[in-house]
Amino acid sequence: MGNSQSNTRPINCKIYRIIGVDEEKDYTRCYLDDYVPYRNGNRKHIDFKNDKVLEFLDFGTMLSGMGSRIPILAEGWYIEISIDHTCEHYSYDNFGKRSVSNVMVSGGGGTSLLEATGDLGNEIFERREMREAMIEQARFERRIREWHYEPPKK
Repeated sequence: MGNSQSNTRPINCKIYRIIGVDEEKDYTRCYLDDYVPYRNGNRKHIDFKNDKVLEFLDFGTMLSGMGSRIPILAEGWYIEISIDHTCEHYSYDNFGKRSVSNVMVSGGGGTSLLEATGDLGNEIFERREMREAMIEQARFERRIREWHYEPPKK
């Protein structure tokens, strides 16, 4: 009948929290809350290559309603990393963004998209308020100048 055991072994994965992100031209570095084992030692970061073509194709897939396979690499988000995969590579190697996935952590508070982009939303709101205040100030100054040049008609 044959052997019922599989030749594949379970993947050894670990969940990390992203505590910082540096965007460079060719890669994105995510700083993590714990050490990732590499062939040349343990580091508290992982680098992902920036592949514009893949990101464009993935964006098209997302727009078609099939969902995105590229994880959100932002501070406060959790990612699952294959330890077996990182142990085969050096810490200076760039990994594909599809090699990890986002994970929602219960109790620990997986960050929602709204929370992750909250600072950006607040900044947009503040800039809109500042812009409206500047427009109102410009209108007021224009009225003052008009009044100085042409006194109001009685």
